[in-house]
Amino acid sequence: MVKAQPSVSVGIPTYNRPEGLKRTLECIVQQTYSNLEIIVSDNCSPNPEVEAVTRAFMANDSRIHYIRQEENVGQFFNFKAVLDHAQGDYFTWAADDDDRSPKFVESCLEAFQSSDQLLVVNSFSELVHPKTGELLKVDRGCTTVGLSASQRYKRYISTIFTEQAAIGDLIYGLMQRDALSRAMTAIRVVPWDHILLARLALEGEFYTIPSALMQSRPGGMSRSNKTAARALLLEGTPAEQHPWWTREQWLQESIQQSHLSPLQKAEISAWSYWHYLSHFGGKASVKSWLPAVYQTYRNVRYGS
Repeated sequence: MVKAQPSVSVGIPTYNRPEGLKRTLECIVQQTYSNLEIIVSDNCSPNPEVEAVTRAFMANDSRIHYIRQEENVGQFFNFKAVLDHAQGDYFTWAADDDDRSPKFVESCLEAFQSSDQLLVVNSFSELVHPKTGELLKVDRGCTTVGLSASQRYKRYISTIFTEQAAIGDLIYGLMQRDALSRAMTAIRVVPWDHILLARLALEGEFYTIPSALMQSRPGGMSRSNKTAARALLLEGTPAEQHPWWTREQWLQESIQQSHLSPLQKAEISAWSYWHYLSHFGGKASVKSWLPAVYQTYRNVRYGS
C-alpha cells in the first residue's frame, strides 16, 4: 500500500501589497511538492487589487482559498486566521513580499523525515534590496537537534540579536501544524514570533537547512517597534511603550506553562531573566523587574 503524501498548508497573510502578493503566489504555486492548500487572508485591504490578484490565481489553481477580514484585525490575528483555516499536516507562513525556492516545501519535508522530534524546519534566508536585488544579509536560522529543552530555549533566544539570525525568518519555516496551533494563542506583544518560537523550542527541535531557499526584503512592520505596534493594533499599550520587558513577561509565562518540571522551569526562568538584563538592563529599573523575579521564585518554590 502506498503511503499518502502529507498535506501542507501555506498561509499568506496580506495587506495592501498586490504586487508583492503576486510574486509570493507565483513562488508557492510553482513548488515541486504539489499536495498544498494555499490560504490567503486579506486584512481588509483598501486596495481592491489585492483580491483581484488572488482571484486571478484561483481561476487557474483550485488549491487557493481567499478570506477577507471584515475589518483590520491586526497583523497577529491575520497570521492566526490562515492557521485557523488550515487542514494540512504541516503549515508554513509566506509573507506577501517574499520568495521561496521551488524546492522549499519538498526540502523541508525531507528534513522532517530525519527525526520525529522536529517541530520547525526552515532554511538559510537571504535579505535582498527591494529594488536592486543586492544581497544585504544572510539569516542562518537556528538548529537545536539533539539538545534538551533548556538548551533549545537558550539556543533560540541567544540567536535572536545576532548576525546568526539577522533577519528573523525562522517564523516562516515549515512546522508541524498541531504543535503550532497549540502554541498560537493570543500573544499581545510586539515581537510575538519570539514568544511563539520560544514555546515551540520548549516542546521540540528546530532544524535549518544550510542552503538559501528563502528570500525576503526589508520594510513593512519590521522597520521599528512603533511601526510594528501599529500593525499589531498595540499603539499606546505597555507592549509598545516597554516592548522588551513585556516580551520577557510573556516568555516567563510560557516557561511556567510548559510541561517541564519545576526545577527545569526555575533554571530556564533564571537564565531568561539574566539574558534580558544583560541586553536591556540599562533600560530596566530594579523596581520594574525584581517583583516579577520574586513571583517566579514563589511559583516554583510553593507551586502558587
